[in-house]
Amino acid sequence: MLIRNTTTNRPIVYALIALICLHSASIDAKTNADDELIDLKTQDRSLWYFSLIKMGDTAIAAEHLKAKTIENTHWDAILKNYKNPYHFQPMLIHLLHMPVVQLQLKDLSACAKLLSQLHPKDLEQGAYLYHGTITEYYLAIQDFEKANESIDTPFVCSLISKGKSI
Repeated sequence: MLIRNTTTNRPIVYALIALICLHSASIDAKTNADDELIDLKTQDRSLWYFSLIKMGDTAIAAEHLKAKTIENTHWDAILKNYKNPYHFQPMLIHLLHMPVVQLQLKDLSACAKLLSQLHPKDLEQGAYLYHGTITEYYLAIQDFEKANESIDTPFVCSLISKGKSI
């Protein structure tokens, strides 16, 4: 409806729909039977809905489709495909994905710089992604105390976003 409507048929609406498709595509792989979050490294990519990924962003989807495992993923290309739209239309969701990619590239200083630009309260329902990413960052720099402090936060945000009580 939004795309067919002449009032709302705008690039920003296409971008929003693309992001919804991308996030929805891997939803079944993001949690286990106990509603615990599963990080990107251990997600079962066979559970991803690649048709939704294709609808969301063909360039990023292409990189994920070509890679059978996380180790075979071309993270540089994915980072470029997040940076390009962010350059033209800064959106928090693109900024949120870039530190995840920087973690995969092992560029921890770039990851920290990007994370410092984000504030969980601004991300609303995406806040759990921030908390999960910052926990992974703390683990990568071996700051286990801060990782332990932040490790429960993604779980709590996930429960809240699913309408469950804590």
